[in-house]
Amino acid sequence: MTAACTHCRILIADARALVRAGIRALLERLPGAEVTGETGDGLEAVELVRRDPPDVILLDAALPGLNGFATAARISRLGVPTRLLMISRHASPEYAGRAFAAGASGYINEDSGPDELSAALIALCAGQRYLCRSIDAGLVHQHERQAGNVASGFHALTP
Repeated sequence: MTAACTHCRILIADARALVRAGIRALLERLPGAEVTGETGDGLEAVELVRRDPPDVILLDAALPGLNGFATAARISRLGVPTRLLMISRHASPEYAGRAFAAGASGYINEDSGPDELSAALIALCAGQRYLCRSIDAGLVHQHERQAGNVASGFHALTP
């Protein structure tokens, strides 16, 4: 990591065990990164964050049980300081906007390399947002506002 972020506790939430193992192997090579746990289920991810909030959760957008967007929204409502880094196969401004509207602090797609994962973690640990380099930030902001408006509209309609 960096001098400003010497230690970062990370939870991995991805549907695929092999992907979790690969991410863990990458993180174990980063100085200061500590993997505190992993899960392949959105509901379990929420519970793990509630019990022992990590600094960052790497969150698969396509989690079973509770998808990454719904998981991000629930974790955001917990009131814990955990930062969420959404990982998706979609390099789309719409998906990234939805992720930020749901409470993510960062978004990278699955084609991102280890250097981008490291840059994203450094940014999140420093309290910043991160968007992968392959997505237009201006378009993401538009989709984030639209997704936020839709989400608030649904929230207002739900008793």
